[in-house]
Amino acid sequence: MNTSNSVLIDDMMDKHYTTIYKGLAILLIILCHTAGSFGGGRFTLFTPLGGIGVAVFLLLSGYGLNESWNSHLEHLNGGTAWWRKRFIAVWIPYIIVQLIAYWPFQKFEAIPFILDVSMIKPLYHNGWYLQYLFLWYFIFYVVRRADLLDDYRMIIFTVVSLVLFFLLREIKAEQSFSFILGILLSERKVLHKKLFNIRFGLSSMLLGIFCLAIKQLPLIRSAPQILMHLVQLGIKLPIGFGLIILCWLVVRKRKRIGVAFEAVGIISFELYLIHGYSLNVVPKNVGGLILFVILTGVLSVVFWWLMKKTKTVWLKMFRVD
Repeated sequence: MNTSNSVLIDDMMDKHYTTIYKGLAILLIILCHTAGSFGGGRFTLFTPLGGIGVAVFLLLSGYGLNESWNSHLEHLNGGTAWWRKRFIAVWIPYIIVQLIAYWPFQKFEAIPFILDVSMIKPLYHNGWYLQYLFLWYFIFYVVRRADLLDDYRMIIFTVVSLVLFFLLREIKAEQSFSFILGILLSERKVLHKKLFNIRFGLSSMLLGIFCLAIKQLPLIRSAPQILMHLVQLGIKLPIGFGLIILCWLVVRKRKRIGVAFEAVGIISFELYLIHGYSLNVVPKNVGGLILFVILTGVLSVVFWWLMKKTKTVWLKMFRVD
C-alpha cells in the first residue's frame, strides 16, 4: 500500500490519543447516567451516549490487549503475568470500591459477596461492563494462547462475536463487535486514508444516527428482539468509531483541545467505578449536580493516586516467579 495514502494505526492509537478517547468515552457515560438520574427519564436524548462510550472503551481494550500480547512476553509462563496485569488494573480497584461503598451498607451474605467480587454477578449497578470485559479477556486469552488457532484467530473472534450477539441480552448484544474491531485495528496496522478522514468519520456517525431514528419506528419497536439488537449495534459502534476518528483528526491539529480530555482519561476507570455511587447520595437539584461533579472528581483523583502509590504492593502480592 502506498504510504502517502495510508494511515498508521499506531499513530492514531498511541497512548496519548487513546487516553483522550477514554476521557471522551467516560464523559459520555457519565452524561448519560447523570441525565437519567437528574432528569427522571425525561432526557431520553442522552440515553444512547452510555452505550457509545462503552463501545469506545471496548474497542480500545481489544486494541490494547492485542498490542500487549504481540509486543510483550506477558502471556508466557502459563499466562500468569498476563492475568496479573489485568487483575491489578481492573479487579483490585473494583473490589476496593465495593468494600468501601457497597458492602458496609448491606447485609453481608457470603455467596452474593463472592459472586460480586469475582465479577460473576457484580452488584455495582454499572458492573455489567466489567463482567462483559472479563468475558472477552477470557475469550481472547484462550484463542491467543492456543498456537494452533493463531492463523484463524480473526475468524474465531468473528464467530464468537456472532454467537454473543445472538445469545446475550440487549445491553451486551449491542457491543458484540466493539472489542473485535479493536483487535482488527491492531492486526491491520495500516489502512487507507479514505477510512480516516472527516468524511468517513461523519459518515460513520450518520449511520449510527440513522439507526437511532430507525429505532423509534413502531415497526421496529414491535419487531423481534434480535432486530432491535441489530439496530442498537448499528447505533453504538458506528458513532463510537466515528467519534474516535473525528477526535483524532481534530486533536492532532489542535493539541490544546485534547488536554482536558486526556486529564479525564487518566482517571477514567476511577470515574467509572465511583460516579454511580456519587449519583446515589447527592440531592437531585442544581446544588446536587454541582456536588456530584466535585465529589466524583475529587474521589476519583484520590483513588487513582492511591492505586498508583500502592501498585508496587499489588505487584509483589501477585508476584510471578
